[in-house]
Amino acid sequence: RDEDLMRKLGVTTAAAIRRCQEYSNLTKKFNSENADKGRLQKQLQQTEALQRMSKTIASDLKMQSLFDEACTAACDFMLADRASLFLIDHEKDEIWSQVAHGTGEIRCPMGVGIAGYVASTGEMVNITDAYKDKRFNPEVDRKSGYRTETILCGSILESSGEIIGVLQLINKEGGVFTEEDEATMIQLCDTLAAAIYRCQEHSGLQRLLTEEQQKEMELQQELERERLLQRMSQTIANDLQMQNLFDQVCE
Repeated sequence: RDEDLMRKLGVTTAAAIRRCQEYSNLTKKFNSENADKGRLQKQLQQTEALQRMSKTIASDLKMQSLFDEACTAACDFMLADRASLFLIDHEKDEIWSQVAHGTGEIRCPMGVGIAGYVASTGEMVNITDAYKDKRFNPEVDRKSGYRTETILCGSILESSGEIIGVLQLINKEGGVFTEEDEATMIQLCDTLAAAIYRCQEHSGLQRLLTEEQQKEMELQQELERERLLQRMSQTIANDLQMQNLFDQVCE
């Protein structure tokens, strides 16, 4: 009888253990799914925010406004204190920024500083302590009184793969830039590449239009001079008296 009771107790206990294990597994699965759901929601929110930011940047065809919009949007989206958008000046072998967010205009040689290094190599750089990195140029900090701590810098590539610019973010709020930030930086740089191309194309068309308008104005002025000369010639030719001829020519 004791053995029979023990067998029944063993079966009951085994069943209870299985239920506990199933409950534990279900709990873990539920928590995991909730965590995945949270991550997916966060990724969706970031994608939507990036899309809105991309539309804002892409809607402006003026280069000056592009610098402003890109730097402001990048700071807000990436939670950075400052941002600088640099373009490459191949003729001078420099990178330049029409507006370096929060500091004014900056120009520096290719290969100098973090932005110059990224412009030369195309490599993304994520620095947790700027002053411990030999590539960092502290000259800007010394001039402005600002203290650079963390940096995330990525290259902007055109469709052919050529580096046309650099986006640099400085001082992540509340910590350092993460791998997730690096992935977002790639998307942002892709957006900027398309926007820069549109701005440059628009600027080129504007230059052509201005040149055509200038040519048209010059032709119009030349035509007016020809008409004036023709009227003067007709007036002179119609007068047969020498004195009047002198007067007409002098006028």
